Amino acid sequence: MKYTTFRALVGTGALVIGGGALALGLVQCGSCMRERNEDQARLAAREAEKERHRPKPLLPPAQPPAGSPVAAPPTPPAGPVGTQAATEEGPLRDLDRKLLARVKQGISGASQKDAVRGEAWKVNLYKDAGKTQINRAKVDFDRDEKWDEKWTFEDDGRVKRQVAPADDESYTVELRLEGERWRLKK
Repeated sequence: MKYTTFRALVGTGALVIGGGALALGLVQCGSCMRERNEDQARLAAREAEKERHRPKPLLPPAQPPAGSPVAAPPTPPAGPVGTQAATEEGPLRDLDRKLLARVKQGISGASQKDAVRGEAWKVNLYKDAGKTQINRAKVDFDRDEKWDEKWTFEDDGRVKRQVAPADDESYTVELRLEGERWRLKK
């Protein structure tokens, strides 16, 4: 084979390989864009779900007397998604009902992560050694891997909910389930 023919074949091969790599890069770039769009859609759905679980105020904000120059203080922002203010007693939330229904179903192993799929919040369930049923749960409202609530299920049916109002896993508020309402621990 002549050197010029060899050089032409090598050059053509390099062009073919380079073009293939470029085409592959474009295909991968398209899949990255598709994944990014899907991630943005999931994030938007998660935000919408958080808003849906945000508690509504029970009473309208206090109004100042007519003609008063002092404006009413602003209403404090709602607590973490899906909660009453962390220190408030109150009725079960939709999240609570879903979590309690899921706990009744049980788990086959020692734990199950993200046990209630399709929600903006995440719950992990645990069945500790020596237990025959779920005895603990952890709830993360914003899926930031910092647990907002820690639940304990006693053998006698009592349910304890510990809340970290600052989303820092420092559980400073404790509530007990009494029927269909949460009561502050006294």
